[in-house]
Amino acid sequence: MTKCSAVGGFEFMPSPPPTYYKNLKSRAGDVLSDEQIKECEELGILVDRDDQGTLLQIFTKPVGDRPTIFIEIIQRVGCMLKDEKGREYQKGACGGFEKGNFSELFKSIEEYEKTLEAKRISETTSA
Repeated sequence: MTKCSAVGGFEFMPSPPPTYYKNLKSRAGDVLSDEQIKECEELGILVDRDDQGTLLQIFTKPVGDRPTIFIEIIQRVGCMLKDEKGREYQKGACGGFEKGNFSELFKSIEEYEKTLEAKRISETTSA
């Protein structure tokens, strides 16, 4: 999805700081491999966990002229149930995201707004 951004795809919010990923192994190490955790960090994917499973999520940069509308892309891992024939399926409405990811999203939005403001100031002073 990132590679497509040059042709009208998506640009994503900046990654959280490395401290966010520092304790990820303890939060999701039994679900995600070390390689997957490293990939989440490289891509800026947020990882959250609750008693129902693990949630991977990333947010696009705001679409439009105000930083108020963005797209959330999520993947749920876990919340597996078995039907009467023993086949596994993912439970609907599995979990949600915790305040940690919500907090990181708003920090990211604030940082993005600062870059927009800096760009506006730069354009005004060079005009």
